[in-house]
Amino acid sequence: MSGNRIRISSMEALPNNFPAFRDSMTEDIGAIYGADAAQWFRECARRMMTALLQQDKMLAWAAQTTANETVGLLYVALDGAHARVSLFHILPAYRDQGIEYLLLEEALDTLKKGGIRSTLCDIAFGVKLQADAMPGVHTCPREVMKAPAATIANTSTAQDASSVPLKSIQFGPAAACMARAYANHPDARLYHEIGSETEAHALLVRSQQGAYGHTTPQWMRALWQGPTCTGVILAGMPFPGMVFITQVCVDPQHQRRGHGSRLIAELAQAVVANNPDATLALGVTQASPARRLYERLGFRRFHTVMTFLWGNH
Repeated sequence: MSGNRIRISSMEALPNNFPAFRDSMTEDIGAIYGADAAQWFRECARRMMTALLQQDKMLAWAAQTTANETVGLLYVALDGAHARVSLFHILPAYRDQGIEYLLLEEALDTLKKGGIRSTLCDIAFGVKLQADAMPGVHTCPREVMKAPAATIANTSTAQDASSVPLKSIQFGPAAACMARAYANHPDARLYHEIGSETEAHALLVRSQQGAYGHTTPQWMRALWQGPTCTGVILAGMPFPGMVFITQVCVDPQHQRRGHGSRLIAELAQAVVANNPDATLALGVTQASPARRLYERLGFRRFHTVMTFLWGNH
């Protein structure tokens, strides 16, 4: 389908043919995360996608045919001078026809004019992007790894420190720890939301509010040495039975002491207390120094996503 038969426009409500998107995304999610995740998504897709649209810092675009049929959706969440794709989907019959690039072109142009310095995309169910078709993009494959939470909970870890649930009043020193951990990290460009203490603090607030899946105080944990936060782990449950670790940060001065292992093991213990059959999952690049730690703990790759980054990085 040629580009002149598709128009891109901003959207404020779900399209009339939303069931087609729900069914298509349910199939894609099920192929990766299993039947339970697919069934959960099918049941809550309308509510969840409507709630995303209603967020203050969310922009969305739709691709429509000349017959006014919506065939593609793109949601982008704003975070200061940065943006992250929250949802990107093309209906099966319209894939690989250039529609995904038309959506991105419109979105990136709008974001740039609005002062957004960088945009990251690592969530794209039913969308395949080619880096050579997008000038100025940085790409990085990220492997999604998983392990039974019960297995990780039994991991032997260092005994010199024990993590505790992170309280809201402790977000300041926790954010400082996260910013220090990513200051010279090889994957820092992929985590623009932790570019400063202020940005890391905002991420902690979003995590607490459930932006990255259902969470509990026990799933936001920190290690302390006196008043200094030396490590942070954050997790959320986007799908039933699947708990994603969104951040594991250890202060550079306290690394290689088993703190990362302890954070993950004690998170797993908190998870299995109420979800004994849960699976832990996380994303990691080949360049990440934590990759060997995850493999040693028992995490194994089950899916690979390509991360795309536009703008200053």
